Amino acid sequence: MDSRWNLGFLSKVERLPSSFELWESIANDLPTLLKDSGKQLIDKVDRLPLITIDESSLPTEQHWKRAYCVITFISQAYRSIGQCTSLPRELAVPLVAVSSHLGLSPSPCYAAFVLWNWHLKNPSEPLSKDNFEIALSFTGSKDEAWFYLIHMRIELAAAPGIKAVIDCIEAIKKDDQQEVMRCLKIVTDCISSITGIMKEMYYECDPSVFYNKLRSFFSGSKEGIQYEGTEDPDTFRTYPGASGVQSSIIPLFDIFLGIEFEGGTKSFLDGMKVRMPLEHRQFLTDMKNEYKKDEFSHSILRTYVELHSCSKDTYNSCVKALVAFRQEHIDLVTNYILKPSNDTATEGTGGSTLEIFLTKTKEKTKSFEL
Repeated sequence: MDSRWNLGFLSKVERLPSSFELWESIANDLPTLLKDSGKQLIDKVDRLPLITIDESSLPTEQHWKRAYCVITFISQAYRSIGQCTSLPRELAVPLVAVSSHLGLSPSPCYAAFVLWNWHLKNPSEPLSKDNFEIALSFTGSKDEAWFYLIHMRIELAAAPGIKAVIDCIEAIKKDDQQEVMRCLKIVTDCISSITGIMKEMYYECDPSVFYNKLRSFFSGSKEGIQYEGTEDPDTFRTYPGASGVQSSIIPLFDIFLGIEFEGGTKSFLDGMKVRMPLEHRQFLTDMKNEYKKDEFSHSILRTYVELHSCSKDTYNSCVKALVAFRQEHIDLVTNYILKPSNDTATEGTGGSTLEIFLTKTKEKTKSFEL
């Protein structure tokens, strides 16, 4: 298996070099700096120097990813204070530079809060569900930590499924029915596992706390925000916020099973892929090219299963597991957004019309059973 995916889509990052200590200090102290209407944070940001961002100051990709996390947390915390319509140049210039290097937009995304926002509790031990913790937090609350940790555990639990998707390509080419069925069962178990983990969100993340105290930190800039000191400082840029839909796990399993969407649903999901890390987007593209040779053909797995009836039940079990996952996602949206808002919320943090997740993706997935 490609060793890049041993941790699922999680990626280990490194603390920034000493020249970025002011950034690190602010990001690690956000729960305190945001108290008293954020006056301390405003003061800290106002006194920040404009730090040079280049390959000499950030020598590794891990440093660039950490820089993105740190500057995103500080920027989102700053934006949460009052009605912020612009980012000061001390935040905007490095945010644009780091984002450009990583192939991301200069706005919050799932990678900053989940994929790159962790470290090992015990560095001498390997990563496991019990040996990592979050690195940065806005509130320092157990609810926020649990919200991130559940997503991180989901990402880690996806690793066997990623391997199975890769292995299945060769199995189909070799016409190895047993191996194809083995890969299908692994992906099915993987989807069931992450669905079970998602149900644990309620244990330590209260829906009212999420909706009223956390959700705004993940929001985008629907009305637009100016980035001072950049090439277009007077332009109001609009971006969606961070969302679990920006994880590559479910899009990968959709490709694997040959599940395709249309119209507005497809447009929205494609838009979320643009907000995934560049290496994840490329991996999804590579997998799609392996599983679907052209826009007119079916997935090679689906075609293979249709030709080998013994595999249909196994394939259908995998589709049903994905339907169950999407139903659980609907339940989370209902309990963490719709109910706390008294059904007035119409969009998720990523900017989606909630109807997409409440109906269309689940029903479309279900229609792919053979």
